[in-house]
Amino acid sequence: MGKGGRSSDHQQPVQQQQQQQQHHEQQPEDLLSLPQFQPFLEPDFNAAVFTSQVLAASRTSAQVQAEELKQGVRQLEQALSNHVLAHHQELLQHARKLSDTEHSLQDVVLSVSSLQASVKRIHAEIEGPYQQVKAKTRQLQNINTTVETLRHLIHRLKLVQKLKQQLSAAPALLDLAKAAKVLTDIHAINKEVDLSGIEAAAADQESLQAAEAQIHDQAQAFLIDGMESLSQAKVGSALQVFFNLEQLQQAVDGLLAQHLLELDRSFKQALDSRHLNMSSAAATAGMAAGAAGPGGAKGLTVPAPGAAASWQERLWQSLRGSCDCIANGALAVWHLQRVVAKKRDPLTHVLFLDMLCPQGQPLLTDKYWREALRVVGDAFSAAARPSKGGFVRDALTANYPKLVGLLEAAFNRVTNESRLKGVPPAAGPDQMPALLDASGPFRDAYLAAALGRMQEVAGQAFQGSSRALPSPADVQKCIG
Repeated sequence: MGKGGRSSDHQQPVQQQQQQQQHHEQQPEDLLSLPQFQPFLEPDFNAAVFTSQVLAASRTSAQVQAEELKQGVRQLEQALSNHVLAHHQELLQHARKLSDTEHSLQDVVLSVSSLQASVKRIHAEIEGPYQQVKAKTRQLQNINTTVETLRHLIHRLKLVQKLKQQLSAAPALLDLAKAAKVLTDIHAINKEVDLSGIEAAAADQESLQAAEAQIHDQAQAFLIDGMESLSQAKVGSALQVFFNLEQLQQAVDGLLAQHLLELDRSFKQALDSRHLNMSSAAATAGMAAGAAGPGGAKGLTVPAPGAAASWQERLWQSLRGSCDCIANGALAVWHLQRVVAKKRDPLTHVLFLDMLCPQGQPLLTDKYWREALRVVGDAFSAAARPSKGGFVRDALTANYPKLVGLLEAAFNRVTNESRLKGVPPAAGPDQMPALLDASGPFRDAYLAAALGRMQEVAGQAFQGSSRALPSPADVQKCIG
């Protein structure tokens, strides 16, 4: 027994030495995976907490626990030493490579430092010439700007002198078209280059404004004279002046507006009973009686007893003049359209009609008729209102066929005088119905009155009859 007991006691130290030798031969990673080393790998490891937990859970003393920890440290140190000895050659190779890398890095640092020094030296060498080139470039730019300004100024002064010479010529030798072209060239120079602040350019400003006004007024007078005399040469010359002034569209629009204004003024005066009263000296007493004249309403001017015939005569005479105004305006615009349809600028060869009426836009005569019909329609509508018509409304309603005759005569005059081969007429077939529709209020009132009279006659003819009176539809069928 004793011998067997001694044998077992002798085997325990041998087993512990073998276990320790196995621990020494393990890799550091294997040691760290053991349970006693796991708490030390936690990221939130706390030595005080770990010590308290170990002492509280263990039945051994603190000295024993410390000895176990030291034993673990020795095992780790031994494992690390074995690992280093096993990879000694590999570590030496990495160390040599690291040394070579450090030497290469030092060479790169030296090269970079040398490059930086070269860049600084080059910058210092080219800074001066660059600033000189920059200054010379700015100087050259300023010189070019000054030269360009002087060139435009000299050209402008020459044009101003040329314009003064042209305008100082005799009226028979004055060429307004050339003067207008020179003036437009001067304005183009002013837009191209800023000459403000230059005394030589500012000194001519007032004279240029006066010259522009003179050219414009003379061209306008020449245009009006040509339109009144129906002279294509005068109208073409005047339009060339406005073209050179870059005011062709404004000039033509102004001419159309002038004819429409005259037409509006003529119809308003012709359809105004106050104008009829003022034109008759015999109707002075009628003004006082206008507030309550025979057959008149309060506030309406009516003729005095016995003066109705003279008022009728003056009314139709005024309307005849207004219808002539329609025809005169249409023929004048047609004459203008004929001129612009043939007139071209001698320099650009642009057709004036293409500038005034681009493709797809109405012609000048169409524009005139559209506005003229509006003016005539507004005038007739205003005269037909009970609050404003009075004597004029009653006269035009009672004598509507006479009004239609005046309108048709004016339209026939326009078509007859503008009938030329190869030239569009001054009025199309659609203008006549539209012109009659402008007098629609009086037409409707006249037809209503005629229908009432027919019904009255029919009622008297069938008085006491058992048959029903004919309806307005039956009467209309008889008229048709």
